[in-house]
Amino acid sequence: MLVNNAGIAVPDGDGRPSTVEIGTIQRTVEVGTLQRTLDVNVYGALRVTQVFLPLLRRADAGRIVNVSSTLGSLGALTSPGNPFAEIPAFAYTSSKTLLNALTGWLAVELASTSIKVNSVCPGHNATDMNGGVGAQHPAEGARVVVRAATLDADGPTGTFFDVNGTVPW
Repeated sequence: MLVNNAGIAVPDGDGRPSTVEIGTIQRTVEVGTLQRTLDVNVYGALRVTQVFLPLLRRADAGRIVNVSSTLGSLGALTSPGNPFAEIPAFAYTSSKTLLNALTGWLAVELASTSIKVNSVCPGHNATDMNGGVGAQHPAEGARVVVRAATLDADGPTGTFFDVNGTVPW
């Protein structure tokens, strides 16, 4: 199994789409918040997945779990009264949306194999990334990750879920 759990949120320079720091392509200038976030949260997961795929293809029951966030759900973002829409963190949230797209694409590509690919939201955990102010201990959040990593052969693939069930894409 592969659990893509590396992730960052860069508060300096993040914001709404109209103000997020995009960065520059020049080598001599520091990359912007959006690029730094995508480098870890999306490109990192894709690179690690590509490296591990040969091993997963040889497994009897390969599993890829992408640790995402409900903040990356377009369905949640656009639903009326959504409190997440007030969080000015376009770089972080869009990186999780793109991670969810990677999940869907991989599930389609690997549909004829025994590999299952899913995104999960572990909830708002108290970690170093948020200064320890999350609503739950990381061990609680790990439960949904373990569930996705240990799905049986009849389990879902190409889905996004949390401890309460399906999360809209």
